[in-house]
Amino acid sequence: MSASHPNLPRRLSTQICHWWSGSILPKLPLARAHSQAIGNVSTPAIASGCWLHAMNVREAIKSVRDDYAEQFDAMVAHQRAKRSDVHLERRMQRPESNLFGKIYVPDISFGDPMTEWLDLVPRERAGALPSFFLNTPNLVVEFEDLWWDDVRLDHDGEFTGQLVSWWFNRWMSPADPSTPTPRAEGLSGFIHSVTVDEKWICIDLGTATVDALFNILSVAQNCGAKTGRVTSSRSRA
Repeated sequence: MSASHPNLPRRLSTQICHWWSGSILPKLPLARAHSQAIGNVSTPAIASGCWLHAMNVREAIKSVRDDYAEQFDAMVAHQRAKRSDVHLERRMQRPESNLFGKIYVPDISFGDPMTEWLDLVPRERAGALPSFFLNTPNLVVEFEDLWWDDVRLDHDGEFTGQLVSWWFNRWMSPADPSTPTPRAEGLSGFIHSVTVDEKWICIDLGTATVDALFNILSVAQNCGAKTGRVTSSRSRA
């Protein structure tokens, strides 16, 4: 990774990669060339958790994303029932942050211009999800914990500014809000924030589809990664 790239400092302090309502706490996604091949690989071995045995990796990840999207839709409906000035996924600049591109997309914002914003805090699970593995000839990734708004990927490659920028520009909402490109049924399909260093990336995948996650795995692979681990960046009780 080039140390001179403005969005990829040599060392970012490890921090919670999430934003709570109105406060600053960052989040993060890879290369399309490998997304289809990686995304369709069936998992050869899955750690405990029989509900995953009948699924391939893509279906398991999609179930997490769909559960988050369902909660997102419910939150939007609740806010719209109370207020008339609700806006979804508007891009904003955070120049004081460590976010990639200094860009953040809150789940919901109010007013025009924006006066406040609100992010979904997903409901807690009854228990931890079973870990599982994505195993391809060139990349092995352990999914130890997966939350759609808080994905941390650690890997043994080294991210480059060029490839991360490619992925970011593909999945971040456009600067011009009048020309959004929906990517998911009923939702915009964009990521909400990214924090990155050479060896890790933290992502709020927002309403993006599972392809955004497989894309960033491909990016890591193209940056020399052979192994990776997906976890959550924030501690949970």
